[in-house]
Amino acid sequence: SLAPSRLWAQQDKRQNSVIQYGEAIRRVHEEGIMMSGGFIFGFDEDGLDVFDHTLEFMNTSRLDFAACHILTPYPGTPVYKQFEDEGRILSRDLGHYNTYEVVYKPRQMSPEQLQEGFRRVVREFWSWRGMMRRSWTALTDVDPLSSVASAFTSFVTRNNLSQGLPTHA
Repeated sequence: SLAPSRLWAQQDKRQNSVIQYGEAIRRVHEEGIMMSGGFIFGFDEDGLDVFDHTLEFMNTSRLDFAACHILTPYPGTPVYKQFEDEGRILSRDLGHYNTYEVVYKPRQMSPEQLQEGFRRVVREFWSWRGMMRRSWTALTDVDPLSSVASAFTSFVTRNNLSQGLPTHA
């Protein structure tokens, strides 16, 4: 999530500062290195606007790749205990604890809204238009070989997504 989060703070992730991301990506590109971002949806602070804000950031920051996931409260973690104490766990079937399926009740949206918002972000980021834009960015910001690598990796990822692998989106 791009929003500061109490849950994120509980995970001791102080090194992640949204304000610095765009500048960091630009500097890494200047060194000829491509950038990948990881995004988790479903923190308690995440409202329905998180999906549009994340897509905007993904596009304006010029990320080359992205891995998107749904917050998953694994058994034995503080988040699981919190959600269990609050009566928010929807499934105890560990087969669904894969970071691509909603297994709890989010605070600011329905489970269905979280699932669909996640799928929309994945679909839009890995759309043909998005893939072409990122390949062009790699060509102009990094180097021609990176542009080819970006196009190939994007094609493989899009193909996997269309087959339901690995994100079921």
